Amino acid sequence: MPDPIATQFQQFANGLRAWIAKVEQQLRDKVAEQRKLEQEAAAAAAGLTVEPEEDPTVPLSEADREARAAAQLEKWRAVAGFKGTSTEMEFDTRGQIVWLIDLHPSGKVILHAEAHLPRQPERRLGQWVWHGLEVAVRDDYWTEDDPRLVAFRILNGSKPEARRAWKERLDLLIHSFGAESGQQQR
Repeated sequence: MPDPIATQFQQFANGLRAWIAKVEQQLRDKVAEQRKLEQEAAAAAAGLTVEPEEDPTVPLSEADREARAAAQLEKWRAVAGFKGTSTEMEFDTRGQIVWLIDLHPSGKVILHAEAHLPRQPERRLGQWVWHGLEVAVRDDYWTEDDPRLVAFRILNGSKPEARRAWKERLDLLIHSFGAESGQQQR
């Protein structure tokens, strides 16, 4: 084959390879987009929401942060199946809950702190901690074989009056459980 024809053929083959690579990439992008749409549809059907990505450099207003924290609390309440009558929380600049306690008079509690997931403990509460409150609870995974309690640090940065009020509230609840168990044992 003459050199000019071979050179032209080589250029044609290189162009064809580039075109094929571009078409393959477009197909991969379409498949990835289709999967994303299917996952979003499945999440929407399951009742989960998919939050769109946002620019973290754009500051949120106090109302937006409060609304995001309230929406997160409502999701946790829906999963827990109850709504506490005493609630205290702190959230960050993006509206993510840093710590939370949502206490129901029956002793059910939604706790979130220090990267612990919200849990529904049974009845063990209470222990004072400097500049906050540490609440140790039996969670759904507690057993006689592994009697460790899960500790949550909450109310960090709260005013002393608020911490005292919560301590008193929890102490009353703990004592009421002690009285119940004493009556049941008789």
